[in-house]
Amino acid sequence: MLALLNVLLVLTTILPPILRRAQPVARPEPSSNGNAGPADEFLPSAVIQIADKIDVLNGDPGNRAPEIQAEVDRLRKLAQSFEI
Repeated sequence: MLALLNVLLVLTTILPPILRRAQPVARPEPSSNGNAGPADEFLPSAVIQIADKIDVLNGDPGNRAPEIQAEVDRLRKLAQSFEI
């Protein structure tokens, strides 16, 4: 009986986060004219490009800390430019 209660406790703890992740991600609605604005296309591509560069720099065995810090600063400036 105790084992069954432990299994139920674990399932009720683990299942909700798993089910939330299994649901489809809600996509933002396009702008009123049906086309995505230039900012909607620029931000994701810029973030992906910078993240890829950081990933490459991080995989290099040399000391790339200054270059990685420069890319992190670029990400911060990009995010700040989109703040409202």
